[in-house]
Amino acid sequence: MGSRRVPGPATNSALPGALPVLGHLPWLRWRPLEFLERQRTSGAVTTFVLRRHSAYLVNEPDLVWRLLTELSGQVGRGTTGDKTRALTGNGLGSSDGEFHRQQRRLVQPVFHHERITSYVPLLRQAAEARTARWREGETVDLVQQMLVVATAGVLTSLFGTRSPEAMADDVSAALPICLDIASRNALAPVKLVTRLPTPNRRRYTAALARLHAVADALGEHRSEQSTQTHPDLLGLLRTAREQGLPGVDDQQVHDEIMTMLVAGVETTATTMSWALHLLSLNPDSDDRVRDELDRVLGGRPVGADDLPKLEHLQRVVSEALRLFPPVWLVRRRATASFDLGGHDVPVGASVYYSPYALHRDPRWYRDPERFDPDRWLPERGNSLPRGAYCPFGAGVHRCVGEAFGVAEVMTILATVIPHWRFSPASARPIRPKAVVTLRPERMPVVVRRRR
Repeated sequence: MGSRRVPGPATNSALPGALPVLGHLPWLRWRPLEFLERQRTSGAVTTFVLRRHSAYLVNEPDLVWRLLTELSGQVGRGTTGDKTRALTGNGLGSSDGEFHRQQRRLVQPVFHHERITSYVPLLRQAAEARTARWREGETVDLVQQMLVVATAGVLTSLFGTRSPEAMADDVSAALPICLDIASRNALAPVKLVTRLPTPNRRRYTAALARLHAVADALGEHRSEQSTQTHPDLLGLLRTAREQGLPGVDDQQVHDEIMTMLVAGVETTATTMSWALHLLSLNPDSDDRVRDELDRVLGGRPVGADDLPKLEHLQRVVSEALRLFPPVWLVRRRATASFDLGGHDVPVGASVYYSPYALHRDPRWYRDPERFDPDRWLPERGNSLPRGAYCPFGAGVHRCVGEAFGVAEVMTILATVIPHWRFSPASARPIRPKAVVTLRPERMPVVVRRRR
């Protein structure tokens, strides 16, 4: 796959091309993926400028790993420019320090292996319910369809919702609007513009109100699946609130629900969309996935015990996450000064790394733009340096729902692929849109039943 290289000496010169006042902000807003990949050749750590403030981009896997693990006590998430904090408040995806550790311990039980096993039938049913509405030869927006499926899966598994259809429609319609506009606002050259009563501002406010209404309804919901032995997410949050756990009040319960709706839906829906798109462009791999599903499942619905046996499908998911990691850019804020690759990073500085740029680095991946699931065969994938593949992060902020997300993607793909195939409805190429997540704006496909 590639050979491990020792980081070269760092330089302290800022990237050229900074504009007065704005610095490199226009590049990061309008051509972000090109900007991030261009920095790769400028050193292990490069400096650039955002609104007159120096920022750092880490391009070396070993240093990314160090930033997320060894230096985790000296960096935090910060609040400036956070694209989702307006949606998720102080939920698990935004918090830091001891409170974050408390939150993580609180929700961890719903992501234990035995709980995830119990979710597989619910996730499968969510996919079956949506695909039952498809008609032979019709054109659907695959991204929007996968948003509905992912939302229904989260609602039924984590929140015990028995009839998720209306909520799933609301979330799948509102979430892309909120994330797109939140991303634009975070990188707006003039912050005042984001507060003007523009049509986009009104769309954002209405969509956000729909999401909050779903979270409020879930907060009042009493699940029949939650028990004292196996409480669902709402049960854990309510118990913590009733026991007076520090910081867990009604608002915090609401924030955690919003966090799971945002983080648990968008990332999995995007990954499923990209995986199906890549398979539609690579019929040999698509045939291998179908043959594997036929061999392992024998025509029956997928179960939890089947997932580890679907080895090629797992490699397809890993490759989709490599080429199109949902979280394409991650920011940390220095809470103490430290040295990173020869750079003296001061308190308050923003430090970034890009899973997208790391995952397409030719030093670590041979022919990095090519879809090649077999690069994840054990004899090939084990040569990667730590930090070269990081779709779920690392260290104290590693995604708590990683195993759940992968199981959700695998289950839904294993439910859809045996019965449906997809072909592009347009000759226009599907390109990634770098907003909060890395997703296509639309993915129109024609759905046909497999014979």
